[in-house]
Amino acid sequence: ALQALERSAERDRIEAAGRVELALNGASLGLWDWDLARGRMQVDARGCAMLGYTLQEQEQGRIDWAALVHPEDADAFLGELERHQAGLTPSFEAEFRMRHRAGHWIWIQSRGKVVARGADGVAVRMVGTRSDISARRQAEAEIAHLAFYDGLTKLPNRRLLMDRLSHALAKAERAGEYGAVLFVDLDNFKTLNDTLGHDMGDRLLEMVAFRLQ
Repeated sequence: ALQALERSAERDRIEAAGRVELALNGASLGLWDWDLARGRMQVDARGCAMLGYTLQEQEQGRIDWAALVHPEDADAFLGELERHQAGLTPSFEAEFRMRHRAGHWIWIQSRGKVVARGADGVAVRMVGTRSDISARRQAEAEIAHLAFYDGLTKLPNRRLLMDRLSHALAKAERAGEYGAVLFVDLDNFKTLNDTLGHDMGDRLLEMVAFRLQ
């Protein structure tokens, strides 16, 4: 009876592990386990593959994960990490760029939690996940570009003008300086549209934008 219970428990464990594996695959999540005391981070196969590496290379000590974080993102990343390790946040979450083995940068979202602390309360172990959010970041950038730039000329639109103008006015007021706004008008543009069509009008706008740039 004891052996039967052990076999049943083992089957349940294997099935549970299988469900977790399916969930991680479906969500394209990589797992990491960070031994803070020894300064060693272990990343699973999915997490390694996101950046073009293999488990074997990690086991050989050929990957310094921290060194792959983009310099411009390092301070924010470390700040979030330190706040969580100090117990100021319930979990760690950060979005930052990491260099792929091929040389390009990819956006990573990493989430984790301290799971062990020493007798002095200092964090000694963290576990978490990482996911590639490059596609989402690119989509967000495209949406932001559409909101602030004209689709035809690719020049900043009125919304971005008003935003930048308000900042410039505030800066000038603080510094006691003056500025100027140059207004460029196109004579007879409506006539061009009416006589030669909107396609020709668009072409003119594109050429003017090109020369302004």
